[in-house]
Amino acid sequence: MAEMDDCRAQHWRGGMDEDGAQEVVSALEGKPLGVWGLLQIAGCTGLTAYSVWALVLMPGFRKVPLKLQVPYMPASARQVDNVMTLLKGRSGKMVDLGSGDGRIVR
Repeated sequence: MAEMDDCRAQHWRGGMDEDGAQEVVSALEGKPLGVWGLLQIAGCTGLTAYSVWALVLMPGFRKVPLKLQVPYMPASARQVDNVMTLLKGRSGKMVDLGSGDGRIVR
């Protein structure tokens, strides 16, 4: 442990060379990561994933306006009557998707 403290002190003074780096690596080899190490790895992984998402995928989302305002246009009675006429005699359930363009899914 004292060796590692000496290596750290030497590093912070700016006098670390390759031999000092090898000493630190050899002192840390075989040590378990522990909870803090796993949290650091998870945090770095999450930050990397978010960075990739922000740089690659987010520009595609920006093309859609944030305050997308689409008027509500219900299907007319005539459209619904036409669909009901086509569905006469058929069994099953019918669902209106509510898209406002008059399409009804069976």
